Amino acid sequence: VRSNRINVTVGSGNGQSVGLTVNVTAPQGGGGGGQGGTLSFVIEPSTISFGNLTGGTSASRTLTLRNTGTVGAAFASTVHGDALFVDNLQLDQASWRGFNASLSAAAPRDVNASLAVPSNSTAGIKQGTLVFWATSQ
Repeated sequence: VRSNRINVTVGSGNGQSVGLTVNVTAPQGGGGGGQGGTLSFVIEPSTISFGNLTGGTSASRTLTLRNTGTVGAAFASTVHGDALFVDNLQLDQASWRGFNASLSAAAPRDVNASLAVPSNSTAGIKQGTLVFWATSQ
């Protein structure tokens, strides 16, 4: 369960999201539930900020994905929002598009979220949402 938002899922999946922000600065001198058990999980923290980054730099943050249910869970992810996050966010040193993880009931797992800001990024605050989806195993 995430504070500030309730996600309603129809079907046999469950989702949690993480808010994403970064302030790209100009460079000096010139971005459900499964059968027979409970499918639930939490992500901590619920919001991550990559801080102030200049084009050509990067930052990493650690998220903890915790299966709080009574069944094993298979996780995938998606990213929405500013193209900076959609195009450049990585989970465990690979594109978020290929992220998958399996966790047994009541198990935690750290996930490394990293953002590399391309050198041609425009300055300004960028926002996005990282969503983790789980299905029972």
